[in-house]
Amino acid sequence: MALCMRVVSTKQKVLSDSSVAYVHQLNGEWKGEAPAHKKVERAVCKDIAATMAGYCRRTDHLDLEWLARNLGVTVDSLVSLKAGRRDKYTWAFPMRNSRNEIVGIRLRTNLGKKFAERGSHQGLFIPQAVTTHTESYLSPILFLPEGPTNTAAALSIGLFAVGRPSNGAGGTDIIDFIRRNKFRKVVIFADTDPDHERPDGTHFNPGMDGAERLLGMMEVTACILPLVTKDVRSFVQNGGTAAMIEDSLKSTVWRKP
Repeated sequence: MALCMRVVSTKQKVLSDSSVAYVHQLNGEWKGEAPAHKKVERAVCKDIAATMAGYCRRTDHLDLEWLARNLGVTVDSLVSLKAGRRDKYTWAFPMRNSRNEIVGIRLRTNLGKKFAERGSHQGLFIPQAVTTHTESYLSPILFLPEGPTNTAAALSIGLFAVGRPSNGAGGTDIIDFIRRNKFRKVVIFADTDPDHERPDGTHFNPGMDGAERLLGMMEVTACILPLVTKDVRSFVQNGGTAAMIEDSLKSTVWRKP
């Protein structure tokens, strides 16, 4: 038996961090030695926090202004997430555990390719300073978008947002973060993903299915908010505002624990 995070099968297994792996039964009869593969040595980043601090030191305000324009978010949102430039073509976003400790680094190229620093663990994208709508209906609500750039977009319109590492991961850290910070209401943004087909012909939707699994873990009042656009960043790029989110939530069905 093998577990794979990418290749779909008819059986699934939910892992301890709430991510989902697909179960594959290995029925091959090969009994010889495994084929030789050239081993590529890559440096393991032993001190993730120090590495991220170095990326931030080499990043100036003009760098962040360029990235903000490219992503359609505010510079303040990137400053709050402690984004930094890894090199000429790659940007870095720290991933944190529920205690706000850096445990990994998400990397994103100028062309939008996403991967992680070698030696990283998955974590949350937690803002270190944020201005929220303190006098509005939205003020006590924690918003959970997917990924660092969607988190930056939510912060850009004044929402208190903490990013999930992917649509099906981060649940354990999220629940602990909610407990530690005593949030009472949570909104899970569901990306508008196309349906995928399983080998047996049935369909699933990564964005909505991941949001549903996280909703099932919630110990506080929570809801899923699908957007008419692909994700939060495209919503903001197309003129979306916190007021629009507020209007949508007033007609949304909330699930109580």
